[in-house]
Amino acid sequence: MSDVNDVETELLKSNNTNLEEAYIDEYWSTYRKHIHTLLAWGYVDTQNRVQAKQDEPAITGFIAEAIQDRLDAFDSPLWCNQIAIKDDPPIPGGGRTGRNRWRPDLIFESAERRPRPKYHFEAKRLRRLRSINDYLGEDGIHCFLSGRYAFESDEAGMLGYIQCDNVSTWVKRLQLAIDQDSQGKNELLLLSPQRNIKVVDAFPLEWMSKHDRSAGKNIAIYHLLLDYCITTPVSLASATRSVRSKKKG
Repeated sequence: MSDVNDVETELLKSNNTNLEEAYIDEYWSTYRKHIHTLLAWGYVDTQNRVQAKQDEPAITGFIAEAIQDRLDAFDSPLWCNQIAIKDDPPIPGGGRTGRNRWRPDLIFESAERRPRPKYHFEAKRLRRLRSINDYLGEDGIHCFLSGRYAFESDEAGMLGYIQCDNVSTWVKRLQLAIDQDSQGKNELLLLSPQRNIKVVDAFPLEWMSKHDRSAGKNIAIYHLLLDYCITTPVSLASATRSVRSKKKG
């Protein structure tokens, strides 16, 4: 009889574990979708604000401000009450203190659970071929692979601010660079083939890559590229029109 009870106990534990894992998966799926929705809103609301001369911190700041406005809006969905956004926040780690602390570009934080689930994003401008190295380098995706950021998280995100060419071109460049690394030195510790994924309709060319880490558990990186390509800055366009008018005169 004791053997039967032991089996029933183990089955109960197993079922509870499965239910807990299913709940966690469902929670993170919803949380991920909400964060992507906020990023989509932030992107739409900043398209007319971003100028070609502006750097990554400025663009990220615009996005964070736009998202905060959406979170504060009276007509926002109720789930917006449960999410906070932090722009360039200092975090503990690496023995650093005060102003020398590491600062991820964006952190989303949920108030639905404790400890509060955090979703980290690191952002890079994509404005020349050299930008590939920035995106995949020590201060890019390696921030996650080294455990500097999102050490306790199963997933995080990379944001690419496109300032030349187009989204599909940069998707191909970055995916190729990741694949080439995996076939060579594998410094990016790629665990499985990259795969295209669509969390929300606003980002149809998003993809995900799964990586090992030098310390801690594996991590999935969701790659989102935002098109801020401005071929001719407004000021330059105005100056050009002025010169043309003078020539005609």
